[in-house]
Amino acid sequence: MSNLGRTPYLPEADSIEVKRTDGSVVHLRVFKRSLPGNVGNYLLFACPFCCSLRRALYGWEPGGRYTSSALRSQWQCRTCAGLAVCIRGRRARLSVALRDTSAISGPMAKPTPRPVVSPRVHFARRRSGLWTLHPVFVDSSEMVDRMEQPRVGTPARRDERLIDLFLRGYKDRDGKTYHLQKRPDQVERERPAIDCVAVNERGDDLAIEHTLVEPFEGQKADDQPFLAVFGGLHHSPELVVPNLLIDLLVPVGAIPKGLRWEQVGQRVLDWFREIRLKIRPGESDHKIPGLDFDLTVHIETMEIPGSPGVLVVGRLWPKDKSFSDVLRRALAAKLPKLVATPAKRHTLIVEDASMVLGLTAFARELDAARPNFEEMTRIESVWLAHTPVWDSEKVVWFFHVWPNGVRERFKIEDA
Repeated sequence: MSNLGRTPYLPEADSIEVKRTDGSVVHLRVFKRSLPGNVGNYLLFACPFCCSLRRALYGWEPGGRYTSSALRSQWQCRTCAGLAVCIRGRRARLSVALRDTSAISGPMAKPTPRPVVSPRVHFARRRSGLWTLHPVFVDSSEMVDRMEQPRVGTPARRDERLIDLFLRGYKDRDGKTYHLQKRPDQVERERPAIDCVAVNERGDDLAIEHTLVEPFEGQKADDQPFLAVFGGLHHSPELVVPNLLIDLLVPVGAIPKGLRWEQVGQRVLDWFREIRLKIRPGESDHKIPGLDFDLTVHIETMEIPGSPGVLVVGRLWPKDKSFSDVLRRALAAKLPKLVATPAKRHTLIVEDASMVLGLTAFARELDAARPNFEEMTRIESVWLAHTPVWDSEKVVWFFHVWPNGVRERFKIEDA
């Protein structure tokens, strides 16, 4: 964990960098508050999803509605992670069962079959007559190092499952398929390692690294209305236009509360069905008629000759937060260890779990970043994985977005 200093758009907050054992990096906002009587300070973390200030953030979430397993997730507060508080013991101590999640911080006892981790995020230290509070970050993935090796049948991490799905549909330029050979990050503890090395029938190896697009502030609150209104369009096969890639982009927060979102979604669906064949290559703005509020969407269209057509729905990145900064932080964290891995081919998978950017816009951002990352000349491709409906509909879409823009795509059903 390192302190990056103050941010221009949140001048009262410090920016800290939290790195997990797999090398992934995320930036969080920390606010310092005074204790009563000005006898010291305590820290509050800003949840990246709901923007509320919390004493703890969690890096895991329940693996399903009817299971006690846990899946690795982005750092978020207990409410956004969907976790429940359990009260144990006579003193009613607040705790979180490890089988559901683990806290970002706090002291940890020796692991037991069902260990408990306190969600406290600080400890006090007496210094110069004053109590000062210091955050302690504990990544649950580090607990594996202190425990015995995982039992057979332990659920795979989310990034591992996503790479496995990718390998089911990926083919190289020669039409060869690949299968998993090893997961270096599970055995390498001395230096950063990539997620996967795969191999084809000829023995050619493919190095794969995964990264996740950071959520924007307020994303969690915007997800439900956005998906309710525009989810019916996303990748809809009956709405595509042959030989065209259509990116339909919606401003964040454009769908107000207090409406029947399904009715709004039906009106949007009818509108797009009427105008889709009139769309021409290029960029254009469209105001959707027949609604009780103003809703203007941005459409970017490009030709893909010989394709059945692609329709992707995304969101316009908030103007006060540059996506190029988010992308470059991810590239800086992932590319060095990817190209350092001996392999014939190198591929980066960028997961977009929130439909925060269109395909063409994402490809442009990668082209703009290339002069600053010489490692990009040593990787074969960058793929974008769309996972907003992975958990609900068991479907993931993969798009080749770099180099040379959007060229290939495939859909995988996660049975």
